[in-house]
Amino acid sequence: MSEAMSSAIVQSRSGNDSVGAQAMDERRDGSLRKEYRLLREGIGLSDYRAMGKFKVLGPASLELVNRVVLADVSRVPIKKMLATFILREDGGVSCETYVANLGDGYLLLTEGASPAEIAGLLANEARDVPGAEVVDTTRETALFSVDGPYAWELIKDLVGMEILGARYLEVVTDQSIAGTPATIYRAGKTGEFGYWIAVGKESAERTWAALLEAGRPFDLALCGSEATDLCKLENRFINVVREGARAGNVLELNCRTMVSRDKGEYRGRAAVESVIERGLRRRLIGLTLERGSPSDKLPELGAAVSYRGVTIGKVANVAYSYTLGRPIAVAFLDVDYAYVGLDYDVGASCARSNARTVSAPFVFNKSLAIRFQESSYLARDSR
Repeated sequence: MSEAMSSAIVQSRSGNDSVGAQAMDERRDGSLRKEYRLLREGIGLSDYRAMGKFKVLGPASLELVNRVVLADVSRVPIKKMLATFILREDGGVSCETYVANLGDGYLLLTEGASPAEIAGLLANEARDVPGAEVVDTTRETALFSVDGPYAWELIKDLVGMEILGARYLEVVTDQSIAGTPATIYRAGKTGEFGYWIAVGKESAERTWAALLEAGRPFDLALCGSEATDLCKLENRFINVVREGARAGNVLELNCRTMVSRDKGEYRGRAAVESVIERGLRRRLIGLTLERGSPSDKLPELGAAVSYRGVTIGKVANVAYSYTLGRPIAVAFLDVDYAYVGLDYDVGASCARSNARTVSAPFVFNKSLAIRFQESSYLARDSR
C-alpha cells in the first residue's frame, strides 16, 4: 500500500514548548472533531489492514474454532458473523474476533493481539484437531471500513441496491468495486452504518482510490483510530486495548450472554466457569463526568472512582464526547456499586470530578433515524 495511503491516517503530536504544544493540541482536537463529525453525520473511511485474518477450513473447522473462541460458533448461520473474544487461559481477553461462517469453513477477523500471536495460537490448537486447516490471509487481504449514517448510500452507488438488504453482521460475497472482486461485511463499531470491504492486496490501491473518488460528492474523508475509538466508547462497544486489556476476567465486560455452558472445552473455560460459580467482584459500567471543554485534562486511565472517600473502582477508558459536550468513561466498579443513576467521584482529591453512572449507549445514533427511501446525504441541503 502506498506511503500516501498509510500516512494519510496517521495522527501525530510534537513540540516541546508550551505554546507549541497548545497549538498542536488545538490542531489535533480540530482534526479529531472533524473526523468524528464525519462518522456521526456523514461518511468516514478507515484502514483496517492491521486486523488479523484467518480462514479455518476442513471438516473439523467448527471444532477448532469453538476450541479457540468464547461464544458457541455452531449457532452462526452461513454468511453470518458473530462478535466474540479469544481468551487467555486465566479468563482474560487475548483479542476480540469476528467469526464469519463461510459455509465451507470460518473466517476469523481479530483485533487486540498481533496476527503473529493469533497465528501461533491457532496452529497450536490445530495440532489436536485433525481435519482442520488454518490459513493466515492477513498479508494477502486488505480490509477497509466505510462508516457513518450515510455509508449505505455510497456503498449502494458502488455495488447496487441489493446491498441495502444486508443486515447487521451479514456477509455479502461476490461483489465488485471498480472491477475488483470484493466481500462486504455489514459490520462496524461506530454505532452507525458500517461496511467492511475485503479485497486482495494486489487490488488494495485501486479499491482505495475508487472509494475516495466515489466518495467525493459525499465529502468522504479519512478517519483515524482516535475518532473511531471515541464512537466505540459512546456506543459502549468494547475497546479491546483499553477496557478489554484491563479486565481480569472476560465476564467483567458484561458478556455473560456470549457464554455457552453446553459447548465443549475452550481456552479460558475453567476461569470463566469459576467466576460464574462464585460471582463477579466487579463489572464495567458507564460514567458521564462534569461538563467541560475538549481541551480540559481528562482523568487518567486507572484513576480511582470513589464514594464517600472509599475507592470502589478504576477508570478503564475515557474520552471527550462532542455530542454530549462532556467527558464520558467506563470503569470497573465493585458490583455493589455498579448500578445506573448513582453519583461518584473520579480522580485524585486535587483534581476530582463528579460522575454519574449511566446505561448504554451514551448517545443516540443518527443511523437509527435513517430511512433509505427518504434520506440522502446528497439531498440533505434541499429539504
